[in-house]
Amino acid sequence: TYVTPTYKKPSVYRRHRNLINIGIGTGAGALLGGLIGGRRGVAIGALAGAGGSALYTYKINPKKTRYYRTYRNY
Repeated sequence: TYVTPTYKKPSVYRRHRNLINIGIGTGAGALLGGLIGGRRGVAIGALAGAGGSALYTYKINPKKTRYYRTYRNY
């Protein structure tokens, strides 16, 4: 019998954490901008939310990259 080691694949959130966080920030900024400034405020709020969440994600609170070993069955 052969035993092959299996490793748990990282979750979708863990793999795409930065994009998900920026998307949430953009949506929140667009929502607040729409409530405050109407149609034009949506665009301004989305830009501000995307910029703020990108700043937070990449500069203020960066995550360490984890490397996972993958085994292939040939």
